[in-house]
Amino acid sequence: AYSSKYTLPSFLDARILGRAQAALNHLKVDGTRVRYVGPGDDDSQAATIRTNAPAPPDCPLYYFEVEIVSSGQKGYIGIGFQTEDVLLSRLPGWDPHSYGYHGDDGNAFQGSGAGRSFGPTYGTGDVMGVLLNRAERTISFFKNGQSLGVAFRNVTEDRLFPCVGLRTKDEEVRLNLGGDKHSAAGAKAGASRAPFVADFQAMQDSFRARVLSDINSTPLPLQSSSATPLLPQLLYDHLMHHRYWRTAAAIKQDLLQPSASSKGQTTSCKGSVATAQQQLDADMAEVLTPVEGSQGRADHHQQQHQSPSSKKAASRHGQESRVGKAGKDGLLPSTSGPLPSTVQRLLDLGVPQDIAARQATYELVQSGQVEEARATLDACYGPELLQGQPSLDFRLHVARFCQVLKEGGPHAMEQALAYGRDHLTPQRGSRASCSGRGGSDTAGKLNADEQDLLGDALSLLAYDNPESAPAGHLLGQAQRDALAEAVNCAVLAHQGAPPTSPLERLSRQTLATIQALRERNHPQALMLDAQAIVFGS
Repeated sequence: AYSSKYTLPSFLDARILGRAQAALNHLKVDGTRVRYVGPGDDDSQAATIRTNAPAPPDCPLYYFEVEIVSSGQKGYIGIGFQTEDVLLSRLPGWDPHSYGYHGDDGNAFQGSGAGRSFGPTYGTGDVMGVLLNRAERTISFFKNGQSLGVAFRNVTEDRLFPCVGLRTKDEEVRLNLGGDKHSAAGAKAGASRAPFVADFQAMQDSFRARVLSDINSTPLPLQSSSATPLLPQLLYDHLMHHRYWRTAAAIKQDLLQPSASSKGQTTSCKGSVATAQQQLDADMAEVLTPVEGSQGRADHHQQQHQSPSSKKAASRHGQESRVGKAGKDGLLPSTSGPLPSTVQRLLDLGVPQDIAARQATYELVQSGQVEEARATLDACYGPELLQGQPSLDFRLHVARFCQVLKEGGPHAMEQALAYGRDHLTPQRGSRASCSGRGGSDTAGKLNADEQDLLGDALSLLAYDNPESAPAGHLLGQAQRDALAEAVNCAVLAHQGAPPTSPLERLSRQTLATIQALRERNHPQALMLDAQAIVFGS
């Protein structure tokens, strides 16, 4: 029932010595089963036993059940939680830091021998449940699977042990701690894998839904720093970053440029978010779904699947300005000569110049045409782009070396060796010496990761079938996809734009924050699947 890095309660601990020993002598304990064998004449002969470990701090909800095997003479049975410093010669709830629900009168006790009316009595055959909710700081009880509600609030103790107390002859109970009979502790305790009578999964789902409801009800800022609606602006920047220019243009027209009828009106944050989500869903369904499964495709592949709003936006924004240094005319910084045919093909489709250049380069790297990709970068952005990105320059050389081996042929080995001598071997001493661009050794030597990459690449030469080598992943599509994305980020950085979109940075910050909270056993964070929340189930 639980997943925890801490020791889970798995049996009733009769090994406690000292002043507790006298009380434990009144009990016969067998794993998770306990029977009262003392005289049972008065309250001084009560006996409580707790589990071997407290409820784990990384379980926001901790639940256990107590089957009443026999009510004995009078059914003075108490169940609940207590800290380890509470006397075991007292029933649960009678002392500070102890919480108990008693079967003979249905009263709830908290740090006092005077209880208050709480729920029904219970006895032989009943299965009682106890739920500790660390997030809401409550303890609730269940009878035969049905909730009796919250008995205790403001429960702040960190180390609370499941416990049960008995008082009269022949009282006997058996605990279900959610244990596993295949574990060492579970086998020792005789634990079973019987499910709880109550629906613990439903409790967890309900609590998780409350946490998400609280998150979703948190008000968001109305506008971005550029005085545009926040969510549409995040979507627009993200789509432009990944070259989905047609969808981005539709969002800009419909959500970021106020219509004549809406000028001077204030749109609520909630309305803006809802409208943006509806528009995004429609555009994504029309434009992006047909190519799902491939990273970073440009919208030009979807010309036959455009929504009406996308077509209208495309016509108006066909020469939309690119991000970065290019300026409002959308021109590339290096256009003195003819553009590569791969870029011109996209321009002929109405794709803005910068998007066309980035998309053409992306596709070339993806398909292993590294030299063509380098030529496209030089033609569109000038040689200074790769000169300013020596690590990327090196990775492109390694990718070309690997592609030569992957393509095979009778002269593949000789061609790879020649390329390695010309472009890789000098890298051991200097980046500049192998770049083919001249200059001094100002970029420094390879770092440790690059040395490892170079070693892995050169190791492929030792295999007749390089793809079966330990470093064969360097020849795979995933490696080329990652490099293509790195090139896209480098182009954006060269233009003065961030290498990642604001939406990506926000999602990373969200994941990091939730993970930090989980490591500190924050109960609400422990209930959340951060990846599912940020990226969808």
